[in-house]
Amino acid sequence: MTVYYRFFRFRFGRYEKRNRAKPKTRLAAGQNLRVLFIIQYPEMWNSEKSLVDELLAHPSFEPILLCVPKYSRQKTGGAHFSEQNAAYDFLAAAGYEPINAFDGNWVSLKALDPDYIFVQRPYTVELPPPYSFRRLLKQASLCYIPYSGRMTRGVHIGIEFNKDFLRAFSVCFADCQDSFNFVNNWVSGHGLSGLKRVYEVGFPRFDLLKALSSEPAADKSKSRFLWLPRWSLSDYNDKSHFLDYIEPMLSYFAEHPDFELVIRPHPLMFANFVRLGAMTEEQVETLKSRIDRLPNVAFDPDPDYLNSFQKTDILISDSTSLLLEFFPTRKPVVFCGEYKDLTAEGALINETFYAAACFEDVETSIEAIVNGDPKQAVRRQNFEALSLFHENAGANIREVLLAEAQP
Repeated sequence: MTVYYRFFRFRFGRYEKRNRAKPKTRLAAGQNLRVLFIIQYPEMWNSEKSLVDELLAHPSFEPILLCVPKYSRQKTGGAHFSEQNAAYDFLAAAGYEPINAFDGNWVSLKALDPDYIFVQRPYTVELPPPYSFRRLLKQASLCYIPYSGRMTRGVHIGIEFNKDFLRAFSVCFADCQDSFNFVNNWVSGHGLSGLKRVYEVGFPRFDLLKALSSEPAADKSKSRFLWLPRWSLSDYNDKSHFLDYIEPMLSYFAEHPDFELVIRPHPLMFANFVRLGAMTEEQVETLKSRIDRLPNVAFDPDPDYLNSFQKTDILISDSTSLLLEFFPTRKPVVFCGEYKDLTAEGALINETFYAAACFEDVETSIEAIVNGDPKQAVRRQNFEALSLFHENAGANIREVLLAEAQP
């Protein structure tokens, strides 16, 4: 262990000694454990939803939903937070009682007095300075549930579990064995075992998948396609096909009025394109206005992608963790990316995709699906072979929190 990590262990240990004692003291006094969730992206709410619902139903917990405006990085550097608090609007409409984190001033963490704090994404740069990882850790144990499922090992696991996160977290609830091994190996390799805790509990998003239907969408007047373009323009990080495919895609659906296309970009896509100069804000708005006028193409207005999955007949997608969650529908997928270093589960899922290396392949795949769907049997077979989908990850995490708070 380096000198840096010896000092880090000492400093982090001081925080953790206090943070671990806090929930024990509260529970021993007969008070509810206060669990703070910092929610920034409605699109990622499904990672926390089943846990929050479990805590709301349990007499020993008081979940607090603190909603922070979305972050975007500016071309000139620095950070910007949206004037609209999309997470607050979404959760209020869903019947929860969220707190708006900014109403002229940022809500004080000290006033909320949490015992545990969950962040949605493992990137401290995306949070306002009052809620940086360092400041969160001074108030309570910092907890994390992965925002994406795992089909590959490789580069993406290192992007999610980055060094800023690994240094800051107190408790990580790993979604699968690969995530558990990666985080646990880092912890033990830096002499931090016993201070940082890693649990393999399943993926809470899978708790919500049992209600998904494998049946075609109810309205069969038109076959519905859902397109999930990625945000990145880097080959290193699974480049988006949006800019290459948008024009041929619109032309294809103009020629097929019996098909309906719903476009659901990654929530960071347009902001990233503008930041990198691939599109201007004016071009983005012009494209959105143009699509608004098309009779059978639209952007997806629903914050919850599971609703969109339910209404979809065929998925067209770049690389995304949502492929893992779409798989239980057993509906066909035209995959425009390329996965390497697949997990065992990822290999079974990847085998069911129609591979598209260019837009002509997209068209050919659609024709194959419409004219018989030759991969239907392998989708059903591979779904039955997978034991990936835990049923009670939210309840598992609740029990870990409760056990940690025992005297």
